[in-house]
This record gives sequence, structure tokens and C-alpha cells, in this order.
Amino acid sequence: MDGFLSSANRWHTLIVAAAASVVFWLAQPPCGLRPLAWSVPVAWAYLVKLPTLPGRRPYLMLWLAGMLYWLLAVYWVCLPHPVTSLGWLALAAYLGVYLPLFIGLSRVAVRWCPVNVACAVVWMGLELAQAHLLSGFHMAALSHTQFRWLNLIQIADLGGSYLVSGLIVFVGASITMAIQARTVVPRGIPLAAALVLLASTLIYGSLSQSLATTEPGLHVALIQGSIPMRVVSSADEYRVVREATNREYFTLTESALRERPQTELVIWPETMVTESYVSVDSDVTQIDGQSVTREQIENMVLTQQGKIGSIARRFDRPMLLGIDAWNYTKNGQQRFNSAVLVDRAGRLGVRYDKMHPVMFGEYIPGADWIPGLYQITPLTGGIEWGKSALAAQVANRADERFTLCPSICYESVLSHVIRRQVTQLRAKNLEPDVLVNLTNDGWFHGSAELDMHLVCGVFRAIECRKPFLVAANTGISAVIDGNGQIVARGGKQQSTYVAAEVRRDPRRSLYLAWGDLPAGACLLTCVVLAGLGIRRRS
Repeated sequence: MDGFLSSANRWHTLIVAAAASVVFWLAQPPCGLRPLAWSVPVAWAYLVKLPTLPGRRPYLMLWLAGMLYWLLAVYWVCLPHPVTSLGWLALAAYLGVYLPLFIGLSRVAVRWCPVNVACAVVWMGLELAQAHLLSGFHMAALSHTQFRWLNLIQIADLGGSYLVSGLIVFVGASITMAIQARTVVPRGIPLAAALVLLASTLIYGSLSQSLATTEPGLHVALIQGSIPMRVVSSADEYRVVREATNREYFTLTESALRERPQTELVIWPETMVTESYVSVDSDVTQIDGQSVTREQIENMVLTQQGKIGSIARRFDRPMLLGIDAWNYTKNGQQRFNSAVLVDRAGRLGVRYDKMHPVMFGEYIPGADWIPGLYQITPLTGGIEWGKSALAAQVANRADERFTLCPSICYESVLSHVIRRQVTQLRAKNLEPDVLVNLTNDGWFHGSAELDMHLVCGVFRAIECRKPFLVAANTGISAVIDGNGQIVARGGKQQSTYVAAEVRRDPRRSLYLAWGDLPAGACLLTCVVLAGLGIRRRS
């Protein structure tokens, strides 16, 4: 056994890294053994401190171990369609690169600083890169394992979730330093540093959490149907899904308003309105190859708007609705993934168009220049990118206006996307009071993706210090306060609604002020370290 685990074993790098990957996965949903996450950086720092990484191709071994983690963590990418299994493999292969990068850059950095500092800085920088490159991906992060430890994760309002990850890595690497130290005094120094940093974090977290305000809030009802999603291949299938969706969401909304008559805003998830929002540019004279007059266009638009408005009139409540939007231009159709605010009289208000579509989920890069590319995929076509954040204003019974900032689906996964929306509105003197995410996670059939998506909302709430609402088809819908506390939530694949009174949070967030500057400094350090490492080998 000693020989098998010995650093002289040529597979030692793979054994240690793969074991750490499995433990990391166990700390994430669906297992959720969160304390295990603190042990993962212990193994990573051990590899960083080895004089030489065992094996002929140790960085290949590290890539395979990194890929193993992502294959386990994001298995749900396979669920929407057989073709998405290719995306699962490609995503895991790409994300697996970050582990050998982390080990390699940290090994360069330890020439100038202690291993705990080196590992924490490099990890934060690489997490930031991962959240931006190739459209960005930041689910199943190290920080996300600790989403229930509220005192710990409050530092996200200083440096985003990256700072929480950096803390965990610092503590783990400090433990490695202590284990490997040969005398008592060197052993105590890294442990003392880790304890001081951890204690300071917990004290900050305890002091920074706001008490609930007693000012009147906004009573909301998040409608969570359980409509499983699949690629529809015929008109009959589409009709069946459409009828089931209408029946589910109308029935649930009626139940919510009957049981919670004080509700002042009803929210439906992404694309759950089966009618489409239609707009037409002023210079359009043909639609679908047919000549049309301006009068015909206006009638078509008014008819569609009337169908959407009738939903709010039926329930006599303002509604924020997830909907497909089509804009007809002289050069063809544009499709948007949108959210529209409708007042209780059925008048359509502002419309938000998703600003950050999902690569290979909602668009394919280069499809505009490669004819027929969409025909060989499950996608029927790509969606357009929205141009700006939206302020949707709703009044409560005390006639106090609440400003909502909607986002759609995957946008809540990325810190910088939600921050950009808030800062855009703040620059227009339209500071949002509440953040709202409309999503449709019915494609993932109750998998761990639903849990991971919800955790992202917890961190967005803390980073912005604003209540965060999630209205999700098939779940998990939730009301999250500015402390990251999940006040109310639905279950997975349940037909239900989530109701709560949402109140403003008066606090200001430093993360909103300086954004990714701390993590950005770490990323810049990674670039410098990469240059030094290349120079050293040449």
C-alpha cells in the first residue's frame, strides 16, 4: 500500500489529483458533503510543493483528473438531447485544463511567496478567467460548496464568490504547510495565519448581515410549473406541450392568488407564455414572403399584444412574464428570449431581452456565416443578444414603487453579468431594489443542475446586496434576501408557487463599486507567472 501511494509511483500525480477531484465532486450536489471541500486544496497544495511531479507526463495526468471532476459535476449537460453529450465531453475537456494550469502556475509562484498565498492568488485568477472565457462558465465552483455557511460567504460583497474560493484554498494550503513542517514553530505560522483569516472572515460575516427591515415590501408570487422540456419535432407535439403549459400555469396562478390574495406581482418563468411578443420595423413590407400593409401589421401586433395582456387581465395583477419575442425586419426575423412586464389592465410595458445567451444552447458561433449549421443540431435557430439592462417598476398597496432588474436563465451564473446590469441601471438613476431571474430548468429533469443554479443566485444576492428572486420551471424557485438566506423555495419538479414579501436592502456593496478588481489583479499575476514559467523552461 505504501508503494502504491508513494511519490515514487509514476501514477502518483494522477492518484492524488483524481482522488481530490472525486472528493470535490462529493462536496457538490447531488451529494452535498460540503465540509469535504476544505480538504481538496490540501491535496492540491501537496502537489504544488512536491520537488518534481511524478510521472512521465504529469500535466496530462492533472488534465485527466480535472476533466474527471467536470465529467462528474456537469453530467446534466447530457440530459436535454443526445447531441448535447458531445457538449458535455467538450466542456469537461476544456474546464479540465484549469487544474494543470493551477498546479503549474502555483509551482512557479512558490519561488517568491508561501504556498498558501501562491495557491489562493492563482486559484482566484483562474476562476475569473473561467467565468469570462468562451462565454464564461462558473457553476460548481469551490465557493459554491459553502453556500449555507452565511457568515463565511458574506465576503462575496467585497470580491465576489472568487474571494470565498480563495479563502478556502488559502486554508487548505496552510494545512498542507503545517503537515509538512518539521518543527513546531514553522507548523504554527501557517495555521495561525489561516485561523486569523478565517476568524476575521466570520466576524465580518456576522457583523455585515443586515437585520430585516420593517418597511412595507412587495408581495410576490413565483409560479413554478413542472413542464419537462424536450425537443419538439412535430406540430402535434407542440400543441400538446402548449396546452399542458397553459393549463399548468393558469391553474397554479389561480391557486396562488386564492391562497395569497395580498399578492402584488406574479412572476412566470422563462418562455412559459405560449404566445409570442411580436414587433415589426417601420420599413417592413413583407412577412414570411407575403406582402403586408401597415394596417395588417398593426392588427397583427395588437392581436398578439392583446393575447399576452389578457393573462394579466384575467388575474387582475401586474405580471412579469417569460416569453419568446419576434421582431420582423427588412432582412428577416429576429428572435429574442425576453421578459415583459404587463400591468393589471393588460397593457404591455417594458421588455427585457436576454443579454448573455448560452453558447451552443441558444446560439452557435459562426452560424450566420455557415448555411445549414442549425439544421444538423437540435436548435431551430439562434437568438439575438439584448442590448441593455431593464428597470421594471411595480407599486405595492402602499403605492411605493419597487424597481426590478430581470435576468434570464444562465445570466445569473456569472457575477459580472448581473453586476453590469445593476451598474447600468444605477448610472441611469434607476437603482434596482430587487433582482429577478426567470429560468426554465425543465431541460435538466431534476438533476444537480437545479441545485447549482440556485446556489449562483445566493452569491448574486450577496454580491449586489439585493433580494434575488428565482422563478424556475420545474424548480428550484426561491426568494433569497440580501444576506444570501433562502427565505422560501420550491422543490424539484414540483408544481407549486413560492410567495413572500420582498423588502429593500439599504446596504451598499463594494463588489458593485469595484467589481472584479481583486480577482483581476490575481489574474494579471497568473499572466506574469505564465511568462516567468515559459522563460524558465526556455
